[in-house]
Formats: sequence, C-alpha cells, structure tokens
Amino acid sequence: MKTLPLAALAVFVPMLAAMPARAAIGDWVSNDDKARVRLVVSGTDAAGNLLAAVEIELAPGWKTYWRTPGDAGIPPILDFTASKNVGKVEVGFPPPERHDDGYAVTNVYEGRVVLPLTVAVPDQKAGSELALKLDVGICSDVCVPDHFELALPVAGGASDAGAGAIVEPAMKALPGKPEPGTFAVDSVKPDGGTPKHAKFVISATVPDAEKASVFVEGASDWYADVPEYEPGEGGKALYRFTFDTLGSKTPLDGGKLRITIVSDGRAIEQWVTLP
Repeated sequence: MKTLPLAALAVFVPMLAAMPARAAIGDWVSNDDKARVRLVVSGTDAAGNLLAAVEIELAPGWKTYWRTPGDAGIPPILDFTASKNVGKVEVGFPPPERHDDGYAVTNVYEGRVVLPLTVAVPDQKAGSELALKLDVGICSDVCVPDHFELALPVAGGASDAGAGAIVEPAMKALPGKPEPGTFAVDSVKPDGGTPKHAKFVISATVPDAEKASVFVEGASDWYADVPEYEPGEGGKALYRFTFDTLGSKTPLDGGKLRITIVSDGRAIEQWVTLP
C-alpha cells in the first residue's frame, strides 16, 4: 500500500477539515406509537450553512400543529441551545392543512411533515453537533403534549443523495416570495369592527382565488379568524378577517402581519404592515 509523504499529509488534512459538512441521518426517536422524530443533514450551502431538517412521522389518525395552531392546539417549540458549533438556526414551516372538526378550526400536519433548517456554523473547519429539544402537541380524539430530545454529530465530508432526498423537497415545499401582478397581496386595510375585534380586508391577486387557503399571523397575543373570500373589482380577490385582540397589549396600528396564501398547488408568504 502506498503512503502519503508527510508534506502531502500536511496539505491534505486541512483540506479535509474545510470540506462541506457530511450528510447524516439520525436515528428515529419516539416515546410511544403516536409519533417519531429524527434529524437529517444533507450538506452545506454556498455560505457554509448546514442544510438540515426535522422529520416528524405521525401514526394514522394523529396530527400535529403549525407554528400558529388556530382556534386550539400547541405550537411547536424547537430549542437548539445545546448544539455545538452551531449559530442561528432558521426553521421553515411548509403550509399546513386547515382542519375543521365542527368545534374548532386548526392548522395542522397529518401523516408526515419535514421542517427544513438552515444552520449557521461559526467555525467552518470544525465539526458540529445539532442538538434539539422539541415540544409539540399531538392530537387525535384527545390532544397530548410530547417531548423529544435528539442529537446528530456532523463532521467533514461530502453531501449524500439519501439525506438530500429528505431535505431538498422540504426546502422546495416552503412558501415562495410574492409575485406582483400574478400572485401577491396588494394591500391590507381596516374594515370596521371594534377596538378589540378589528376587521380588515386583504386585497390580493391570487390564482383560483375562491379555493385558496389564506393564513394570517400577527403578534402572539392577536388571534385572526379564517379569512372569507369574495370577488373584488378588476379581478382582485378580497379576503375579510377579524383580529381578536381582547387582553392584548400590542397595538394594531403599524403592526406586522405575515400572510401565507396557498392556491393552485403553490404558496407564497408575504409580510405586510398595518396602516
């Protein structure tokens, strides 16, 4: 067997340390038969961030919640503070399904959901460990909180197609940017109501607007009901909704809204400032 001379090794070892993060697929973690969770890393982007995901599989008949659950439910809490050589973690949420059981309207995922992660790595020449404490609500006929703790070491190496097959579709499933003139929010304006139950109307350009699902998020102590569609002038779609701010200490004036619209197999996410 041929060996590398010491001079070559001196060059080769630093090169290994500087290579992109190796793909890794963690073991499934579960507490019972309702749900299981694992971490996946597929590689790095051009900036050196880890491209990763939290994969959640749910047993038939069980569901978990979007970041804004709706009338009821528990929003997921993802804590990465125990990670090593990890900076900011950006968590993506694919659009949820709207579930109406006759008592409450909730925003949920059923079957399987993959939350993509973009993970900053402070020291590009060192390995990392992605550690997650995850708290979620899982519901069927009853709702229960569930807690998972996961860790996945990531060293230097090459990207892997198996991990990429999990992470890349999850990235693509995220809502895209608004497309002015074809798929975008044009305005959000006051539409009456009372100080604690203020009404607003969204004017938007939306393909197949009547069948679209519109999700409105504001401050954590505001609650938006399900926007109702009506046709507007000039081909615009109008969606009317009410913010319940009873008990809120956050003023509506100048507030920031995140609006997600799902229609015709696509989704956009747009930030809007209230007047």
